[in-house]
Amino acid sequence: MADPPNVAQSVVEAVYAEAVARARREVAAAFDLGEVPVSVLPVTAQRRHRAVWRIELEDRSLPVPHLLVAVPWTFPDELPDVYLPENVTYQGMRIPHLDEHRQLCTFDDAAAWPNVERAGESVIAVIQRAEQLLRDGVSGANVGDYANEFEAYWLDGALKPETAFSIVRPEGPHRRVVSVRLSTPVGLHTRIFAEDEPAALEFLDGIGRKPTKPDPQPSLYLHLDELRIPNLATNADAYRLVSEDEAAREALMDFLGDTARPSTILFSIPVRSERVFGAWIHPRFGMDVYRGKRSRREMDQAPGFRPGRLPPEVELTRSFASLRVDRVIVDRADDARLTSRTAGVMQERMGAVNIIGCGSLGGFMADTVRHARPSLLRLVDPEHLEVHNVPRHYCDFTAVGRNKAEAVGAALRRFDPALQVRAVESDVLEVLRSAQATLEPAVYTFVAVASVPVERRLNAVSQRLQVGTVVYVWVEPHAVAGHAVVVPASAQGCFECLLDSNFRLGIRVLANADQFERADAGCRGAYLPYSGADAQTFARTITRAALEYGDSTSCVFTWIGDVARARREGWEIHPDWANAEPFTLHKNPIIHRPDCPVCSPAG
Repeated sequence: MADPPNVAQSVVEAVYAEAVARARREVAAAFDLGEVPVSVLPVTAQRRHRAVWRIELEDRSLPVPHLLVAVPWTFPDELPDVYLPENVTYQGMRIPHLDEHRQLCTFDDAAAWPNVERAGESVIAVIQRAEQLLRDGVSGANVGDYANEFEAYWLDGALKPETAFSIVRPEGPHRRVVSVRLSTPVGLHTRIFAEDEPAALEFLDGIGRKPTKPDPQPSLYLHLDELRIPNLATNADAYRLVSEDEAAREALMDFLGDTARPSTILFSIPVRSERVFGAWIHPRFGMDVYRGKRSRREMDQAPGFRPGRLPPEVELTRSFASLRVDRVIVDRADDARLTSRTAGVMQERMGAVNIIGCGSLGGFMADTVRHARPSLLRLVDPEHLEVHNVPRHYCDFTAVGRNKAEAVGAALRRFDPALQVRAVESDVLEVLRSAQATLEPAVYTFVAVASVPVERRLNAVSQRLQVGTVVYVWVEPHAVAGHAVVVPASAQGCFECLLDSNFRLGIRVLANADQFERADAGCRGAYLPYSGADAQTFARTITRAALEYGDSTSCVFTWIGDVARARREGWEIHPDWANAEPFTLHKNPIIHRPDCPVCSPAG
C-alpha cells in the first residue's frame, strides 16, 4: 500500500535535506564556506533555494572575493546556481555568461546532469567552472561567447523590448524588407518581418492574425558577420556597429535618409552554424528650437537644419547620439528554420499531394503529409464538419459548420504558415467528371472515402491522370485493423484486382465486418464504430508507410489494431490473421489479375 501523500512528501524532503548536508561537508573541506541568508539573492530566485553558501576564493587575481552558491530545494537533482556579489565587465560590457541579476551561467541544464550519488563533487565542479569563466571573462578569452548567448544579451537591459516573428530569408545582401503589425498578439509577438507585404499577409492569414487594414512599414535588413556591441543601446552604438561594415553603413544611412522615424532595423548574425535575428528601432528625435515662454519641441528638427533635413550621420553621431534605441526580440519563423528544427537538416520539398476525403482519417493523414513538406497540398471534400464528427476528427468544435477541406487546411496552416494548401469543396466524382486538372500534377493521391464505387472510379481513371502513386485507405470496425492499397503509377496490380466477382474487397481481418455497422439517429446514415485515438494512430502509421514505400510494385499494407479485444469479445477473425499480434504493420503484394479491365495490357 502506498504511503499517504504527506508521508511520501516528508520522505522525499528528508532525502534532499540529507544530500545537502552531505554535500556541504564535502564542499567545506575544499573551500572556505560560510552561510548567508537567501535574501541576498534576487527576489525572483529566493523561493527556489533552500540555502546560500558564501565561497571565499583563494585566487586574488579574480575580480570578486567570493561566490554565492545558491542550493535549490531539489538539490542534488538540480545543480546549484552561482551569483556574483557585483557585476564584472570586460571593455565596458558585462562578461559573457553573466546576466543582469549577477547570475553566472556555469553549465547548460540540458547538457549537464548532476551526479546525485556524488553531490558534493557536483558542487565543486560548478565552483571551479565559475572560477574559469571569471578568468576568461576578464581576460577576453571567451569574448566569442557573446554571440552564442546573443538572445539573452539582446533582451538584457532593454527598456521596453518588443517581440516579433521573422520570415525574412537569412541571407545577404543588405536589403529593404517590411514589418506588419499582427491584428492581435501571439503570445508576446506583435509584428512580423517579411520580404514583402504579400509574404507577411500570407503568414498572418495562416495563423489567424491578418489585420483588417494592413499597414506595412518599411524596414531594413542587415546581414552582419558579427555583433560587436551585444548590449547596443543608443544611436551612437548603432552607428559604431555598422561602421565595421561599409556596405551596412551605407545601407543604414540611405534607409534612414528617406524613412520617417521611428525606423526599424532588422539584422542577423551567425551563431553555431546558423543565424539568429534581432532588431532595433531608431526613435523620433527633436529639440527645443525656440527659447523663452514660447519654446516648444519640434520633432525631426535640430539647430542649423530645416525640418526633415538632418543627415542621418549627424543624427546618430552628434545631434542625437545618446538617444536610446528600442530593441526588438526576434524569433525566426521562416520555413528553413522551422524545417531544420523538425528534421535536423533542410529537406527538399516533395511534389504536390492530394488528400481526397477529409473525415476522421483524412485530416490526420494530411497532418502527417505536411511533415513531408509537399509543394502543394490539395484537400478535397464536399461535406461540412458536424458536431458528431468532432470526437474523432483532426479539427475541433471551432470548425463546426465549415467545409472539412477548408477546416483541415486552416488548421494545418496554423502549425505551418508556409504550407501551400488548396481546399476543393467538391465531390471527387464531380471533379473527375468536369475538372480533372484540379488534381494534377501530384506525386501522391491519398483516397480516404471508404466507398468502393468511388475508389473503383478513381482507380479506373488514375492511369490516365498525373496523380502519382494512389493510396486507398480505410479502417475496419472498432479499428481492429486498417488497410492501405498502394498503387504506383503504371503498375500492374491495382485496386480492381482485389475485388471478387461481386465487386467486394476480400481484404479483411474481421470475418463479418457488416454486423458492426451502426445507424445514426435522425436518418444521418450509417457509420463504423471506432475511437478517435485509434483513427489517429492508424492514419499516421499507414500514411508514413505509404510515403516511405518507394517501390514501383503495388502492395497492401495492413495495420493490426486492438485485435486482442476482438478475441476477448468473441468476434470472428479471418483465418489469415488468426495469429496476428496487436499494433503491427504487414505488407503483402497485390496479385495482378490477367483479366483486370484496368491494369492488364489488354485492358
